[in-house]
Amino acid sequence: MDFEVGQSATTTRMVTEEDVNEFARISGDTNPVHMEESFASKTRFGRRIAHGAFVTSLISKVAGNQLPGPGSIVLSSSFSFHSPCYIGDTITAKITIKRYRKDKPLIFTSCEVVNQDGECLVTGDVAIYFEKVDS
Repeated sequence: MDFEVGQSATTTRMVTEEDVNEFARISGDTNPVHMEESFASKTRFGRRIAHGAFVTSLISKVAGNQLPGPGSIVLSSSFSFHSPCYIGDTITAKITIKRYRKDKPLIFTSCEVVNQDGECLVTGDVAIYFEKVDS
């Protein structure tokens, strides 16, 4: 596979109540800041927020489906959370290649997740292993 520094890919998704409820069911993270409006309304967020791990899972979606694509595995990641993701937000996750190894199937990317207003929710770095698999 040929890569270029600066090459990027994105995915966009509107975060629904069903997403948050299903992620809580799968992960077991039933923190009331995600699940209970009455609790969340008393926090600094003022209302329910999506799980940070759900938000960053869109980075894995981009890596595994687009860049580098099927067969890719996230080897390491480091994220900083800047703002919450609320139910009803439309978020866009983007990965951008910072460097890659020509001798090994590894790419190193920066990533970010922004909401519909362009507000940065998450930034980070992700190392990805990729393997070309014949279908």
